[in-house]
Amino acid sequence: MINILTGYGASQLDRVHTIKLYVGGIPLRPEPPLGYNHVFSLEGLLDHYTDLSLIIRDGQKQQVPSLSEVETIYFERFGPLEAFHTSGGTSTLPRSYPHVKCLEYKTIRYPGHAEKFQLLVDLQFTRRDYEVEVDGVIVRPRDVLLKVLTPLLELKEKDDVVLLRVIVSGEKDGKERTYEYEMVTEKDRQKQVTAMARSTAYTVSVVAQMIGDGTIQKRGAYPPEQIVPGDRYIEEMARRGVVIRATIH
Repeated sequence: MINILTGYGASQLDRVHTIKLYVGGIPLRPEPPLGYNHVFSLEGLLDHYTDLSLIIRDGQKQQVPSLSEVETIYFERFGPLEAFHTSGGTSTLPRSYPHVKCLEYKTIRYPGHAEKFQLLVDLQFTRRDYEVEVDGVIVRPRDVLLKVLTPLLELKEKDDVVLLRVIVSGEKDGKERTYEYEMVTEKDRQKQVTAMARSTAYTVSVVAQMIGDGTIQKRGAYPPEQIVPGDRYIEEMARRGVVIRATIH
């Protein structure tokens, strides 16, 4: 989704200077201690929180620690929230837009989440290569953490919400211009489809249908930002109840 919207914004500019991405899947009503419920693999979540995050800053690719550079962010009906670097979020964008001055991806959570997980990282609970001996048995603290957290953080029947903001800035006809895309999508209670599924699975379905009906005619391996028509994508997602609001300034 963010790749498609980034590509759409970039396609409307003569030059792209800055790409800032904010995305987060969070419970509608947070509960302690982490204010988070998982809707995909917690193993993957730990990787996102511990692997280095690839960004572009001052025109140079670099890696920064995940969970770092926490900033406050607001959405309608939600805020203040926090956003911080996580790995993998920039995906193929650094290759598609290698000459931008800034490219960053941050994950959105309720306030305090990053600090709590950073403590687990500092205590070596998330390392893949760290083992301890307990009563003669070799144990990975990471495995124990996953076993403990998985049942505690299950979403079950609770409502979730996905928040997204894509900001693409650059030049158009010699003037500065910014394209911003924002989405707040909640769980479909009637169909019992999570907000995360509505955001991700619907995207896959829409793109597959674009390939099937000939809207996308190129063949081969392409990243979504290079091949999916953003205007059509936004229309199709709206038809499915996932509204993406676009603003230009």
